[in-house]
Amino acid sequence: MDAENILTNVETKHERVSPYIRECANVFHDNEGELFTRAEATNLLTEEVDITEAIAGEVIAELVSDIVDPVVQIVDQGEKYIGVIEFREFDGAYGYIDYHDVRGDDKRVVCQQCVNEASFDTQVAHATAGDPSGTVASGADYDELLAVVHEHYENSHDVVPEDVETGATLASGTTIGGNTAYHTGNLADRGAVTITPSTTNQTIPEGFHNGNGFVEGDADLIADNIREGVDIFGVTGNIFVPPDSLIHRYRFEEDLTDFVGSHDGQENSGISFSTTSKEGNFSVEADGVSSQATFGSTAFNESKFSVLCWINIDNLTERGTILEDQKLTIEINDTIGGGVIRFYVRSGSSSNVIQADIPYTNDWFHLACAYDKESPVQQLMYINGDLAASANPSITPSVDDINLQLFGVDPVENTSFDGLLDLLDLYSRRLGSSEIINQLNTGSING
Repeated sequence: MDAENILTNVETKHERVSPYIRECANVFHDNEGELFTRAEATNLLTEEVDITEAIAGEVIAELVSDIVDPVVQIVDQGEKYIGVIEFREFDGAYGYIDYHDVRGDDKRVVCQQCVNEASFDTQVAHATAGDPSGTVASGADYDELLAVVHEHYENSHDVVPEDVETGATLASGTTIGGNTAYHTGNLADRGAVTITPSTTNQTIPEGFHNGNGFVEGDADLIADNIREGVDIFGVTGNIFVPPDSLIHRYRFEEDLTDFVGSHDGQENSGISFSTTSKEGNFSVEADGVSSQATFGSTAFNESKFSVLCWINIDNLTERGTILEDQKLTIEINDTIGGGVIRFYVRSGSSSNVIQADIPYTNDWFHLACAYDKESPVQQLMYINGDLAASANPSITPSVDDINLQLFGVDPVENTSFDGLLDLLDLYSRRLGSSEIINQLNTGSING
């Protein structure tokens, strides 16, 4: 990696951890003689110092990897233990038991004045028993080590510090010594890590990352490639996958397109589209005078069926048809009470009608009408997900080929529906109440 990038990474890390190094070191000093697993040490710092687990991990890595802090890391049977084994204060110096992955535990004495003056821990004079340089023999005690440091004083310093503190903060305010990544048994140097999204959470590997890693992206992660209502990494899909029983869906996005079947509507008269919509950007609007559209003679030849839609009544007319063919009529009628919605099922000259009060005008409400002669309850009407009317007429609906008609002029009253319609769904079976509520809430009977 470029040297400038490495320096930038080190400086950024320094800014993150330096405010907490001294306080975290003191936490371990307060628990001298006790070693904590890495997880325990992290939790201890997050509780005592009020830092995040990530910052705690970086602080621990700094404390255990240099030559001026008594905080050590020992690996036993694969488990890492952190803490201060032993700490001693001397005249102008301090000592502690260090741990080396190869040599084991050694006593070390550190020059306090170097700690006060140095910018990096490599500039701090110290004496360590069994040091490979051969300066001090293995097994040397603190007195022997202190003698070496005091000799260093005579050659390098004019003053002896009044107070002795461990090297948790050098003159530069940090213990970064450049050796963290190479300390055997400490965190691994991961470099640039690339993570590929999967169906399960993936653990970010413990260690040092150089800031050039990334989570892979995919240009195909867009709404047009994801099923409607499904959220993948924050992207919600818009591909509609219809249930098998949904045979027609009309969204009225400035046209009468059938989004599921092959029966697009044909405008006969008085049809327009409004930006006041419940779903999508537009709804279909009837003018209360002559609005009418047809969908073909074979559009809805089903003896079991459900019709679901959103309705917004502008003005109540004496009679205004919403949907009609040989076997059914759904209409608005204001000649009864304060206005009702009527649902007819027909068989030849016979018919049965159920009705419910119109809940309100000038706002959207959800309507579902269903019929199945073989069901315990055959004919049902739901308004806003609540059962509003039902009956058992035992009629076998006519399925003769006749145009399915949207809106239309009443031949007796010479009026038509006046208002808006949106998201018209036609199913080839009687839906259950939970499916109707799902469609009301999510636009899909599957929820």
